[in-house]
Amino acid sequence: MNFFMNLFDLRGLKFWLVALAIGLNLVLTGLFFVGINALLTQRGGWSGGMDIFLMLGVFVLSALIGFGFAYLTKSVRGVSYAVWGAIGSFMMTTVLLYESGLLAFLVAVMALLGGYNGGVVGQRLSLNRLK
Repeated sequence: MNFFMNLFDLRGLKFWLVALAIGLNLVLTGLFFVGINALLTQRGGWSGGMDIFLMLGVFVLSALIGFGFAYLTKSVRGVSYAVWGAIGSFMMTTVLLYESGLLAFLVAVMALLGGYNGGVVGQRLSLNRLK
């Protein structure tokens, strides 16, 4: 429990970076879903394997943004920036896929996990480079 308290603790974080991470995740996740919508419109509807594509796409998108923020901040709290930014993807996914039930939950959790994984990798590379 202490791990989650430290991960989501806002003390010591720069609020403009947290807001930028959340906003960037919101915008890019929205653009991802616009692209998915265009693909589904052209193909004539939902096709098999699209749920896995949604989960993988949101995971990779959040991981890349989380990696960038954790790497560029060069902070010991880089993972916190990444996870707070992934909350933007979590919110966008939950709102857009609300009617889908379990799929909305799975894709939203993938956003959080992607942000965490990207943040861990970015923080590790950033701190190793400083040594």
